[in-house]
Amino acid sequence: MKSLLKLSITLFISSLLLLTCGVANAGSNTGKITHVNFNGSTVYAGKRDMCIQMLPALASGYACLYNTNFMRTQIATMLREAFEQKKTCTVAWSSNGFDTLPAIEAIECI
Repeated sequence: MKSLLKLSITLFISSLLLLTCGVANAGSNTGKITHVNFNGSTVYAGKRDMCIQMLPALASGYACLYNTNFMRTQIATMLREAFEQKKTCTVAWSSNGFDTLPAIEAIECI
């Protein structure tokens, strides 16, 4: 009986954590970058470099390149060039950043 109660409590707490903390949604989107946003607000200072919007649209509206990505300089350059040259790109992420937006981890353009 005690083990069943412990299991029930564990499942309940796990459910609450998923609801309150959010789940990192891995995914990707292929399309053209339609907007590039650099925000120098003190809220984001030192946390992210840029955010993008794409067509077809990302489910979250934006995906962002965070300063924790060790390839952020190269990825930022590719994002900017893809935007300027209207290239078709696939942007991939496996987690969300501190503000719940997808954290860009990789980009491939043709």
